[in-house]
Amino acid sequence: MNRFPSRYAIAIVTVVNIVVLVAPLAGDDEITYPTETATLVVSITDQAGKPITGATITPYGCRCLEEPSTGWGWPTGNVGKPKPASTDVQGIARVTYPVKFGSHPDWMTTSEISTMVTHPEFISQQWSIDPRGGKAALTMRQGCQLTFSAVDDRGDSIEVGIMMPGPGRTPKWIEDESGVKRSRAVPDGNWQTMLVSPRDDGQHLFSGVFSIRLRDGQAVNIRNVTLRPGLRLRGRVSDDVPRPVTGGKIVANAIPKPAGNSWANENPSVTWVTSTKINDDGTFEFPSLPRSGVLQLITVCNGYLGVNQDQPEPKPVFRQGMFLDLDDVDVDKGVTIPMEPAGTVKVKVLKPDGQPLADAYVAMCPNQLLHLGGSTILGESWESVDEIRLQLNPDHELPTPNFRESRYSQKTNQDGIAIIGDLPIGKSESVYVFNDQFAIPTFQGGRQVRVDIKDTNPVELEIELVSLQTARDIRNAGAAVDAARKAANAIGDLFGN
Repeated sequence: MNRFPSRYAIAIVTVVNIVVLVAPLAGDDEITYPTETATLVVSITDQAGKPITGATITPYGCRCLEEPSTGWGWPTGNVGKPKPASTDVQGIARVTYPVKFGSHPDWMTTSEISTMVTHPEFISQQWSIDPRGGKAALTMRQGCQLTFSAVDDRGDSIEVGIMMPGPGRTPKWIEDESGVKRSRAVPDGNWQTMLVSPRDDGQHLFSGVFSIRLRDGQAVNIRNVTLRPGLRLRGRVSDDVPRPVTGGKIVANAIPKPAGNSWANENPSVTWVTSTKINDDGTFEFPSLPRSGVLQLITVCNGYLGVNQDQPEPKPVFRQGMFLDLDDVDVDKGVTIPMEPAGTVKVKVLKPDGQPLADAYVAMCPNQLLHLGGSTILGESWESVDEIRLQLNPDHELPTPNFRESRYSQKTNQDGIAIIGDLPIGKSESVYVFNDQFAIPTFQGGRQVRVDIKDTNPVELEIELVSLQTARDIRNAGAAVDAARKAANAIGDLFGN
């Protein structure tokens, strides 16, 4: 999966922390920096100790010894796409993982792999394990049985996917010939649920959100749920933005029945995330959204950002956009999104000899926060409908993010200059530089330079790089100094100084 220009990737710290672009990793779907692999032998049993046949283990991320607090995406450029492994009749699966990942000289030693473990009869688990011992064991718990069928507003049977956030997000569903969907892998608890029937024209059908409370081992049948077309929402960006509007995009986060965070273990909220482009005349349209609840709109275009407005939980470090109560929206009148000017950073990148460095990638990572959800880079989004399509068709191809085309990553020209705009004003942001030969010479283990964006005047920044080996030596020296400082502090605490 292409996560960032050439061989670079996103590191995701946690669901609720800031997403940052940090270091060289995997790049395109092909293997560009091959590395040694090893096999982790996994034994999966039920609570009675009996082997489970047909459980699927899908790796999706790694951690390393060198930066243990950072979670990395799967290093496709080192070992190729993740390869799911299934348990045999003895409950044994063999998972292939990279012994190290990255590239010379910044190889990172794999200390943990993150996986998703699924089975039609058992509760899915996100499972992280240190693979270096060569063997691991997992116990799966049998879930509750949940059965659904759905019809459209004419009473005709339709194909549906099930949105159930939190621990219930990933059960395997089986559909019979009559269109009834069943899973025995739903965890006990109180779960919001919404049924969705995707349409090629974007006019998706939605049920309302209903809460289901399941007790351990319980079976619940819900039949003939009626789905109807969603809300068609039109609008425009404010006249602050000159026409024609260019590079415009709106991320919509619809929360039909707000409750807990979407990853919470108790009563998490269903959220529906989608996006649309802004037309040249400043207008936009979402063809189908859930009809009630809270709607968050995060807007970005060339030179302007949507104003933070009416946030239920203001968090200044993030761009949160505007919030609407869909019950109060005049659909015929439409929505006007207030906009404000954005900032710009002009970066000049130099080689160790002081000469301009062309074709280096300069990246920044202003973050947006989806209400009751996670954070990601401003203006980037996934489509919830893809989650539904994947549920209905395991062969559905998910769109691949291409950060070569991101507004917040630019390649330096022959003069070593890259210009990044559309940045929030009044904030400090990080600047990263990626290149196969050189790196930023930061001392305390960081890989970035901080810059303050105070107003619309472009901030000019000059960064002189060092060789990759020198950068690594500097980071190691910084780590040693930090370790010595911590040891001195510990000794001082021991003796009461």
